[in-house]
Amino acid sequence: MQPIKSHVSSSRSTYLSLSENPRSQEHFGFIDSLRGLAALGIACYHIHRYAPLREPAEAILPDYFEHLVRHGWMGVQVFLVIAGFVTAYSLRNTKITETFFGNFFLRRLVRLGGPYWVVVLLVAILNYFVVSLSGDLSFSGRVTWLQLLSQLTFLQDITRYPNISAGLWFVGIALQWGLAFILLFGAADRVSRNRSPGARGEWIVLLAFFLPPAILALFVFNLESSMDMWIIYFFHMPVFGALAWWTLERRVPTAAFWAYAAILLAGMAFRFRIEIVIAVIVGVTFYRAGQSRGIHEWLSVRPLKYLGRISYSLFLVHYSSGWLVTNLGYRITGDHPHAAVFWLALALVASIGAAHVLYVLVEKPTSNLAARLKPSSRA
Repeated sequence: MQPIKSHVSSSRSTYLSLSENPRSQEHFGFIDSLRGLAALGIACYHIHRYAPLREPAEAILPDYFEHLVRHGWMGVQVFLVIAGFVTAYSLRNTKITETFFGNFFLRRLVRLGGPYWVVVLLVAILNYFVVSLSGDLSFSGRVTWLQLLSQLTFLQDITRYPNISAGLWFVGIALQWGLAFILLFGAADRVSRNRSPGARGEWIVLLAFFLPPAILALFVFNLESSMDMWIIYFFHMPVFGALAWWTLERRVPTAAFWAYAAILLAGMAFRFRIEIVIAVIVGVTFYRAGQSRGIHEWLSVRPLKYLGRISYSLFLVHYSSGWLVTNLGYRITGDHPHAAVFWLALALVASIGAAHVLYVLVEKPTSNLAARLKPSSRA
């Protein structure tokens, strides 16, 4: 099976100065830093929102800071566009066969599922002791066995069980995105392969598979909050990230990228959604960064890159870590405003520390295992 070809000659280079080895994976420092910022924003949002110290802290925190923290959830849109860009990049030279499909999903399940399952089990155990010892239901309520099972199988939202920790819903969406991408990419690959030899316009086939569901998501499914447990609710955002990469590698024309950006803006005019604004800004920024060394050099700050490295672990563990610290702080100092700010800051620091431990002990080993499961021969 031949991979979908670029609409230009294969001898032409991409905008990006990639490694000479077509199988190697470039490391994009700018994307790492954005991951770190996005994870930090989400952590601040949840720690602030669900803490018993929120109102005391608001009494002395500046309004602009409160506004910034309250919009930290926008990091989700950053992650969605990154997911599209990175998935398209990582599969750029891959033949999508039945064997590869199964291997890809297994590796993705190991990579995302390992840390996720550990955190879910730890949260369930912690919640059991919190409820049993103090009767406090503010952490995760009373977690039933069926709820725990649905959480472990990424089905909690589909089966209408509440998540036992803030943000865990996104892992199921990320798995759905990987599955949807490889199905559509593989189908487009197969159709292109069956075209007459020498036929051009493979990029049209590629867009024909990805744009219709993306446009439906934008104008139909994203308007129905009851659909937010499915990737189709968010599909238009990671597709923009994928288009950014495909345009940079000249797989699709530049006009297609800008046309889709215009469609996204039209969707925003149809019904204003700040999420679309964020997705467009991030996607266009990726494209512009990819035309220069910016994709490697922008936001090249070591602390941000570090946060980017542990961003998935931080995303998973920040709520439970933050809850422990803020509730302990509330019991010790009550609702004193300055003490509240101190405990909230300490909760964030503790969350980053817990994320580092989770990364070292769980995420990094499972990532290495997923890498070892990748076929060694050229796909």
